[in-house]
Amino acid sequence: YSDASLADLYDEVTMPKELRDAHKKLDKIVLKIYGYDEKMTEEEIQIDLLHRYQELAEYRKNNPIKKSDEELDAEIFSDID
Repeated sequence: YSDASLADLYDEVTMPKELRDAHKKLDKIVLKIYGYDEKMTEEEIQIDLLHRYQELAEYRKNNPIKKSDEELDAEIFSDID
């Protein structure tokens, strides 16, 4: 898609079918990871994500991370193949 601009690639009308299909597949995977129902609205998802972020921020405020970014990445991504 070297001839297309980002605006073209992400426009609902001009987005190539392969890219649209890839986005739909990725959306389903992300919804599953977060435990969301596919029928949730974008607004419901955003509200939940903000709530999760607030909980994490509060937790981190009271429980500072004592590991390096590299150590955390290794733990987080160790189960991903």
